[in-house]
Amino acid sequence: NYRVKGPDGEVLLEVDQNKNFYFNSISYHKQELIIFKDYFTVTEDSEVGIYTLELFLDNPLLNKKTKLVKEFEVLEEAGH
Repeated sequence: NYRVKGPDGEVLLEVDQNKNFYFNSISYHKQELIIFKDYFTVTEDSEVGIYTLELFLDNPLLNKKTKLVKEFEVLEEAGH
């Protein structure tokens, strides 16, 4: 599950795929790198400012949950 919030804190995109993504791998390491990729479209009408991505991770085998929060900035295009 993940969501994108605009500069004013309003939720612009919310994807609720609860327990819909599975990662199956044998590991001998304490930590693994898992790459997650999706697209968020920014148009000329999008508000300039700091946006927030919240990614929710759930490991039912370990009964662990965590949330990653990452901010990114949308700037005005040069010449506008």
